[in-house]
Amino acid sequence: MARTAAAPATGSTMIRRQLGRKLRRLREACGKTREDVVATRLMSLGKLKSIEYGRSMVRPGDVYELGRLYGAPADTIEGLRHLALATTQEAWWEGYGEHLARNFDIYLDLESCATELWAYEPNVIHGLLQTEDYALAVERGSTPDLGEKQISAHVQLRMLRQNSLRERDPRPRVHLVLGEPALRLRVGDDGLHARQHERLLEAAEDEFLDLRVLPADGAHPGLLGGFTVMDFPDPGDPSVVYVDSYLGSRYHDREAHVARHREVFQVIYSRATPIKEHQT
Repeated sequence: MARTAAAPATGSTMIRRQLGRKLRRLREACGKTREDVVATRLMSLGKLKSIEYGRSMVRPGDVYELGRLYGAPADTIEGLRHLALATTQEAWWEGYGEHLARNFDIYLDLESCATELWAYEPNVIHGLLQTEDYALAVERGSTPDLGEKQISAHVQLRMLRQNSLRERDPRPRVHLVLGEPALRLRVGDDGLHARQHERLLEAAEDEFLDLRVLPADGAHPGLLGGFTVMDFPDPGDPSVVYVDSYLGSRYHDREAHVARHREVFQVIYSRATPIKEHQT
């Protein structure tokens, strides 16, 4: 399969979050509650919450009406309308939409904007470090109900993610802890396994990647499963925790939830060793 060119980050999820925060601050600054907005019949409470929490695309017309209601200056409203237009931009992975797991498009958007990632993957090589052959074998084994076309699309998207992160400027820093079972897991033949291990050792030379292995020699806080914490360049953008499951992706940005996952990661990280020092 030909190498996929890297694509630029768009970050519509981040733009929605920024727009929502700005609109919420304007509302609070003018002393209006959400109930006050709903009383004008401009929009429902559900729609207003969705906008303020950055959960959906936003019509420029809605932003204009909210800005007027809050008494915002004309130049402020115009700036917000431009942000609203940006929330409708097509992301680089849109062509894979029908093949994405539920809510995974949000992760792709956040990952493409993050400046630092803290990831723990206990049972399989993390998607950002998989070789193409390994990714195909994992997909065929873990999702046997999917056809080859969809499996191929999943793998192509994974390769595109890898290229996109490597070629971003500035590069994000990635702190990644793999569980020892991930290194022991055999998918495909011995040659495939060896090539995947070589890929990990090569990746460990990257100054932007901190790659460690957690030995399987006792209980630890990470037994409940893997997760990723993402940090962003704007201090106003709260960090996000991503957790995958059989029912789709879940995201947490409450300060207490993020702090708890950071604590778990630090314990796991402290017990892990650089991959070049790890003895299987």
